[in-house]
Amino acid sequence: MTALIHPESSAEGKEELSKILSTYDAKIFMEKDWGEKDLPYPIQKLDRAFFSYKEFQLDPQRIIELNKDIHLNSKIIRCMIQRADKKK
Repeated sequence: MTALIHPESSAEGKEELSKILSTYDAKIFMEKDWGEKDLPYPIQKLDRAFFSYKEFQLDPQRIIELNKDIHLNSKIIRCMIQRADKKK
């Protein structure tokens, strides 16, 4: 998952994202913060966002609910969840 977090509340946004994942019993394998970066185009009238990347495991039937809860959070500007290929 890659999440764009509001730059003025990046610490709270990262914490809330982790809380949301924990409520769904997601196992987080890796977390990387890419820091604050310029956006290629404005999103919600913002030119910059804090980028956070997480790899986690979750029951596939709960992804829709998770995505809905993430998008309802005002500190998280955008979020993209992708299925990772199984490692050989």
